[in-house]
Amino acid sequence: MVELESAEYELLKAEAVRLGKTPDVLIQEWVTERLKKTPPEQLTNKELATRALKAAGLLTELSPELRKLANPNLTLEEVQSALSRDGISLSQIVIDGRGLKG
Repeated sequence: MVELESAEYELLKAEAVRLGKTPDVLIQEWVTERLKKTPPEQLTNKELATRALKAAGLLTELSPELRKLANPNLTLEEVQSALSRDGISLSQIVIDGRGLKG
């Protein structure tokens, strides 16, 4: 299903009438034509996952303020060490904190 603003739909409908087709058929033809012109991308699993997360709004770019605070030279181990408290990982601290709210 494709959702269009009413003004866009009126333009589509007018073009479909001009060509003697229904709006649905016209959209289907346009999409099919476009897909034939564009070779499919060869994406890795990571790229597919990233696109899916972004499309769902679950992955976003850092804001300029956060980008200034980020240190791209830190290793995963350094971050994990900084986020642990008394040898307890941040994820365990979060899990323990959730248990208290129950």
